[in-house]
Amino acid sequence: MQEAVQHILGVHDFTTFMDNKRPAGLGALKRKRPKLAALGIKPVRTREKNTRLLWEADVKLDDSPDAEWRGHVNIHLAGNGFLYRMVRLIAAALVEVGHRRMTPSQFLKVLDSGDRSALTVEAAPAHGLYLTQVLYELPPGIDLSELPAAQLQSSEDEDNAGSSIVVDQQTAAAAGS
Repeated sequence: MQEAVQHILGVHDFTTFMDNKRPAGLGALKRKRPKLAALGIKPVRTREKNTRLLWEADVKLDDSPDAEWRGHVNIHLAGNGFLYRMVRLIAAALVEVGHRRMTPSQFLKVLDSGDRSALTVEAAPAHGLYLTQVLYELPPGIDLSELPAAQLQSSEDEDNAGSSIVVDQQTAAAAGS
């Protein structure tokens, strides 16, 4: 799992890890452009808009003395933004790696494919997902210039320009690698 999680560090198109049931976020459109939403015009997701930067990714087995958490896996991700259900889908794929139903190289192929149908797992349950921190300034040494211009533009359009999100996913899984 540690090897697989290292593949998602850096700038990637995370289309594979985006829920295709709600790909474009009609909710934001209703707030920003209600007339377009009323006409049924939805925004289109592109490869550039699905590109994100993850600068922290870690998987740890919880060795807590508390029996309730023993055997759980903690997945920590930090990045400049996340797509709908992205963290839950990454967690589910990492659990597949931990159970040895997917190899780290297969995980990388799925990530690089940019095709949601390449990922055959369902999203991990939301009940273990925790937002642990929102940063309004990027940590030192993080450079957003690697991101496509379209993604940077969409960040500027939102109120969270320059902010980032840190989430933890805790899920029950057998420790794999």
